[in-house]
Amino acid sequence: MDSIQNVITALQADPMNADKVHVFIDGKHALVVSLDVAAAERLTVGQACPPERIRRLESAQEEAQVHEFALNFLSYRPRSAREVEQRLRKKGITPEQIEAVMERLRKRGYVDDQAFARFWIGNRQTFSPRGPRLLRSELRQKGVPQDVVDAALSEYQEEQAEREEQSAQVAFDAGLTDDEPAPGSDEATALAL
Repeated sequence: MDSIQNVITALQADPMNADKVHVFIDGKHALVVSLDVAAAERLTVGQACPPERIRRLESAQEEAQVHEFALNFLSYRPRSAREVEQRLRKKGITPEQIEAVMERLRKRGYVDDQAFARFWIGNRQTFSPRGPRLLRSELRQKGVPQDVVDAALSEYQEEQAEREEQSAQVAFDAGLTDDEPAPGSDEATALAL
């Protein structure tokens, strides 16, 4: 009787984690992969699964775990590319895996230094205002390239000047001068009393 070897004999959902699948080869538990990896590899019962494919599945699963770790890190706030890379290195991830995951994150728009710089400047100006020099320094410390920092600061300053111009126009259209308090202000209320 010939025995069939290296064949997927069962795929079972993990009872503790619905996003994981247990892969059984020749009736023995071989490995656990995410649903994404199982779908990408098109795993089915009865498929041949030689050792090379098992290594490929393990590698794909490792990359999926690194990707998941990076997404979790990004879930708290936007980050610069260098912040993500440093975090992955600190976690002991190999340079090849870091590059693969970073490319995937960039393609999906999760890591974008331009968007990060705009976010950082807007957030800082809203909650903890800083001058351009300090903002530039903070962004450079986070690894944002100088040209990206300069463009984001320039864009913010242009938007700020436009907002100030619109406010001045609104005040002018309302007939306010520098000598008159704005309606509803504390000064206007005090003068009315």
